[in-house]
Amino acid sequence: MHCRFGAKTPEDLIYKQALLGPWQRLRGVDLRVTVDKANGSWKGHVGVVTTILESNDVKVDNAVAVVCGPRS
Repeated sequence: MHCRFGAKTPEDLIYKQALLGPWQRLRGVDLRVTVDKANGSWKGHVGVVTTILESNDVKVDNAVAVVCGPRS
């Protein structure tokens, strides 16, 4: 399973403790997390969430997308 998760800053990540802990260790789960703007302590990927998507990530016949955020 591919899971992609993004936020504007590390402080804006919801479920941060789970994302950067137990979820990364789930067997069979390819979890990638990114932020638009990093701070000094962030060691992960930086860029909008679409930068961590790959063409083979999405199987359209069995996909779910959850998106929330401001209009701009």
